[in-house]
Amino acid sequence: MIKAILRHPPFSWWRRMRDKFYRGPSYIAFHPRWLEHYKSPTAIAGIWLWAWSLRMFSIPGRILFLCTLLLVLYSMVSLHMASHILTLFMLSLFGCDTVIGFFLRPRLQCSRIIPSRVTAGGRIKVEYLVRNVGRRTAYAVSLDTLPWPSGLQFSGGRPFFSALPPSESRRFSTWVRGLKRGRYLLPTLRAHTGLPFNLTLWGSMCPASKVVHVIPDFTPLTELAVSGTARHQPGGIALSSQVAENMEFFGCREYRDGDNPRHIHWPSWARTGYPVVKEFREEYFCRTAVVLDTFLPPPWWALRSQQRETPNFEAAISLTAAIADYLTNRDYVIDLFAALPKVYRFQGGRSLGEINQILDILACAQPQRRDGFTDIGPEIMPEISQITSCLFILQRWNEKRQELIEKAIGAGVATRIFLIGQRPPSPAVPQLTLLHPQDILEGRCLQL
Repeated sequence: MIKAILRHPPFSWWRRMRDKFYRGPSYIAFHPRWLEHYKSPTAIAGIWLWAWSLRMFSIPGRILFLCTLLLVLYSMVSLHMASHILTLFMLSLFGCDTVIGFFLRPRLQCSRIIPSRVTAGGRIKVEYLVRNVGRRTAYAVSLDTLPWPSGLQFSGGRPFFSALPPSESRRFSTWVRGLKRGRYLLPTLRAHTGLPFNLTLWGSMCPASKVVHVIPDFTPLTELAVSGTARHQPGGIALSSQVAENMEFFGCREYRDGDNPRHIHWPSWARTGYPVVKEFREEYFCRTAVVLDTFLPPPWWALRSQQRETPNFEAAISLTAAIADYLTNRDYVIDLFAALPKVYRFQGGRSLGEINQILDILACAQPQRRDGFTDIGPEIMPEISQITSCLFILQRWNEKRQELIEKAIGAGVATRIFLIGQRPPSPAVPQLTLLHPQDILEGRCLQL
């Protein structure tokens, strides 16, 4: 009954306001994972208050605001005239700064141009186009002042200009460094001024939110021994793209029920007197499966499922990116399997998916506390007859991994295993290559 009343148009505004409240402030890039399962009204109200303070106050302003709030509370129970005078002075200071800043606020149109990908440890150039659409000159304006995600950092400082006359435009640029792999949502572009006392901030909000991927850093491989012969793929070239091998003309034969009328060979039909169709050779090409091990057990002293990254895991991600880059450049069809935490599968190569899409997936890969390697078997085994070769990138060796590898070898798939940062298993496995994580991260693994 209550829900039916709230759906009525006079009350629909309440539902819209409630949904907007639970979505949180859209102009900041702060969406904690612990709010995905249960949206606490108290926690979301705290996020709104924190976002409002970032938008309205400078760092000195936030500090003095808290001090003023304490003075107000103290003055309400105190009879000392000095505390009252100090409280009145602080309130007057904030009042003057708010009123004067409101009338001096700049009216700007801003846009931000930033690439969608940056390599971990690399830099990208960010450009800003600012136009003053107000009637007054904009003084002491700072750009892009809302906090950015922790995986991105301004290495050239945030843009700032001292004055911009009315109806004029200006272009600014700076550099941003990618610190940590991941997918990051940038905050809304804000241009503000702190005049006159740099306590309150007034300015313009420009919708410029964008997702930036910090992709893994890797060194391209010069050689990768991938054995195996091309196998027939149901659907032929339609499975991939019109690149490399084509369905070649093989001959002519008598028409059969179900044949494509487009393949009718008209000269042969006129010569023989009965329908004749062209026959094509079925398509064969190489298809490689790359299986990434993302399981990283927490330490024994861990009391919660925090995500921690280790050199072994980063080396595995870097090696996967290098292998994917090598295979896509040589027109292989790649099937990437990883448990993130559910089994994730992506097919790329031969115009099915660019290397950038694979790098975006690897940028979001995080260590998993649950070992989902056994879930990959049911995904890969039904299509094992179509896979030419299989590359396993492992961080540990146990019976579960050995069982899946033996099934792939038993199906006639050429298999290679790259074990990172672990001791070689006993007995020795001929398809296994032991790699040190430091060699991968420093770019010394060029031939595999």
